[in-house]
Amino acid sequence: KEGEEETPAPSAEDLKRVFVYLNDGSADPMSTEVIAAFIRVFMKVIKGTAITDTFGIKDSTTVRRLEVGEVVELLAGPTKEDSAEVTRVHAKAMTDGVEGWITTE
Repeated sequence: KEGEEETPAPSAEDLKRVFVYLNDGSADPMSTEVIAAFIRVFMKVIKGTAITDTFGIKDSTTVRRLEVGEVVELLAGPTKEDSAEVTRVHAKAMTDGVEGWITTE
């Protein structure tokens, strides 16, 4: 929510401990790719913004507007878009499944 502090990302050591915990030795070791397949990251829109068809802002076309309160699933990123000095993510809107690029900062 707006005004709340973000929870810091887990450290590499924290992630290593989770990996070791999940791989208790009773089965073949799981790769990080397998573990990542179980993790989904969602974000809630706090300010209306456009979802666009391409990463670059200058060459993109708006697919539609995201409304405050909508939830999107993070598919890739965040990635710095240098020409506009913003950070963007590739995401999917949960309301209708539309995928595209969203400016987050």
